[in-house]
Amino acid sequence: MSTRIKSNICRLFILSLLTALSGQVLAQSLDGDTIDDSIDNCTQVANEEQRDTDGDGFGNYCDPDLDNNSVVNSIDYNLLKLEFYSNNANADFDGDTQVNFADLGIMKSFLGGPSGPSALSNQSNIGFLGRGNNFGASRIIQGQGSPEDYALLKSSGFQHVRIGYKMDEKSGGAPNHVIPNYDMTLLQSEVDDCIAAGLICIVDPVHNWANNGTVTAYEDTAANRLKLQKIWEQVAAHFANYSIQNVVFEILNEPHDIGNAEQITSVGLTAIRADAGNANRKVIVSGDGFTTRQALLDAFNNDELPTDDANLIATFHYYDPRPFTKQGSDSPGVDVSWGSNGEYNTVTSDFAAVTTANQAWAARNGVNPLTVYLGEFGVDNDAPVADRLNWLSWVVMAAESEGFSWAHWQMYNNTATAKGMGPWTSTEINNPALRTFDNNVVDALTTFYEAEAGNQFNGVAVESANSGFTGNGYVTFPANDFGGGVFANQTIFIPRQAVYALTFRYASDVARNINIITTDNNGVNAHTVTNETFPATGGFNVWGTHTVNALIEPGDSIIIKLVSSSEQGPNIDSITVRQ
Repeated sequence: MSTRIKSNICRLFILSLLTALSGQVLAQSLDGDTIDDSIDNCTQVANEEQRDTDGDGFGNYCDPDLDNNSVVNSIDYNLLKLEFYSNNANADFDGDTQVNFADLGIMKSFLGGPSGPSALSNQSNIGFLGRGNNFGASRIIQGQGSPEDYALLKSSGFQHVRIGYKMDEKSGGAPNHVIPNYDMTLLQSEVDDCIAAGLICIVDPVHNWANNGTVTAYEDTAANRLKLQKIWEQVAAHFANYSIQNVVFEILNEPHDIGNAEQITSVGLTAIRADAGNANRKVIVSGDGFTTRQALLDAFNNDELPTDDANLIATFHYYDPRPFTKQGSDSPGVDVSWGSNGEYNTVTSDFAAVTTANQAWAARNGVNPLTVYLGEFGVDNDAPVADRLNWLSWVVMAAESEGFSWAHWQMYNNTATAKGMGPWTSTEINNPALRTFDNNVVDALTTFYEAEAGNQFNGVAVESANSGFTGNGYVTFPANDFGGGVFANQTIFIPRQAVYALTFRYASDVARNINIITTDNNGVNAHTVTNETFPATGGFNVWGTHTVNALIEPGDSIIIKLVSSSEQGPNIDSITVRQ
């Protein structure tokens, strides 16, 4: 137990004793985190864990200046990222006991601002969704979801699922538009399975109303507003007792210009917030025009998003350039390539423009920037394989560099005209245990690798004796055998030649040196980082992170070699690759 925690416990004990002796209730917690304000290191925002990474007495949530130099800049952000990518508890910047994209989002919003408590942000503006995938409404409404789906997502490195439904089609007639018990129960079972697997669930109950292409498509009429209101009154009430950390609402998928996104947001939020259990629940909102990036830019630039609700997440979908991402349906049999320097740069600038518009909207309205969620992106399986993987990986890297959470479209259906990352035939439909994802797509999306999943040579082995590792174990190097033949390797995916940050989660009793070699696409050694020092972590059961910048060439079989050249190497748990 740390000295700081012991101190807080002592102070809590003394406070309790004084309260008992006085016969009065002295304790007060304005932020509702149960920590009395007299000892709370951040009194205006709930932070029950009291995380204080730099030990200056100000909780992380009140103090983004992690290196204690009175300046909040990229150095602080990079300090947080080192811990974030290893899932280290020190990266729990908001003190919610979870290490996720909320923590990066908080740090991103603080850059360039003051340090200490004066930098206090609004907790409810923080997104926490992380990496996700979409489970289409057309499958969910047929009862085709299964616990195996969510377990597969979790084991593949995803943190949330966006679950669609078609309550606009299932609900009854006016004026009450009652949702059948069967459909509400079916949706609930999917949400329960999602949570049981350790995933966050986005409830998207009106997924296809705007896109069904019939006379019943959503338009901004009094009748449709009433129907949307009634649907959300029922859905919101049904899930009101679910944890706000586990369940997020999305009002309506891809509203069109004729739908009036401002009205949709107003109607949905009114219905959702009417129940006390949903007062602080995160709700996803968008602009008009199919939820494109431009739609969100317009919503920010035209001040169309609410400024009086601190629990909103702004979303957009990204399928640019369309001739490439939609080629299976738009131009079947015709290969459209992607991957020029200009095309890479376009993705980066597109996402940066969203951040700029968000910050400008916040400044004009005197509020904090909204968390941004890339709710859909994907490429038809008909596209050239290498280009498709490169696009997916680059979109993820660009999104994460802006602090966006994201969800790939979609989990299943890998036919030529679809974007799924796993097959969806009668075999998978009838036997959920046989459902799988394309590992190449998963690698392109997650760029996280368990060290034990690679290969080991000449005494390098996989062990699990020391606690605290992730996955099934970690890689160890022999104590008395060194040289170029003693190494571990890991095949990775990167979208283009560049210098990448390789973050190793490792453990070591003393500082140890290893060589880090990256190969070209033919397996030939291309670039070497010689005698890289991994500092001592405090023992082989104490895990830390170490980041190395390395030039890596693109290809589908790039290998990172960790060579124990002159001494025993550290235990390696995992490798994360980032731009």
